[in-house]
Amino acid sequence: MRNQVSKFFENNNFYILGIPTADLDNLFAETAAYLNILHPDYGKLAARISVTALHKKTHSKFSDVVDVLYNYKGQLGENASLIANDVYEIIMKNK
Repeated sequence: MRNQVSKFFENNNFYILGIPTADLDNLFAETAAYLNILHPDYGKLAARISVTALHKKTHSKFSDVVDVLYNYKGQLGENASLIANDVYEIIMKNK
């Protein structure tokens, strides 16, 4: 049963009634958090659902994340890099 549930949540493109899985993840996590008053295990479930949702949103490669942070633009379109040039160069040379 556990494998079936994890396979269900692994598919990012799965929709139920047109609802994206990201929205379902949020709904399940919020519901489990509210149920935490009934049993503390619901809090653990809410945390695990939230972490899984965050993993779906992040890049799998560290160098991809650094590239996104380095090329970050501010609200007005100006360069607002969140990574120093020397750090970026070292990471890109060693990826």
